[in-house]
Amino acid sequence: MCIKFDIPLKRTHDLIFISHQLRDLFPNIVEVQEFIEILNPYSVETRYPGDIDFSFFNNDLAIEAVNSAEKIQYFVNNVIATSIK
Repeated sequence: MCIKFDIPLKRTHDLIFISHQLRDLFPNIVEVQEFIEILNPYSVETRYPGDIDFSFFNNDLAIEAVNSAEKIQYFVNNVIATSIK
């Protein structure tokens, strides 16, 4: 539940799904959609480590994931958080 806006939100780790649920409230979330899509496999697929081939991961992917997370965090802190105060 998004208490501030009184809208139901499904509990999920799927960042793409969450971003689609928030699009009506924050249309500019599309600015970080690319980064959400980069991070989404980490939030969903790595929940069950027995099902993951960790040899796939490398330093470049780690850097890309961290950079994406930082851009999303900036968006949340400076766009979403400031609009709900």
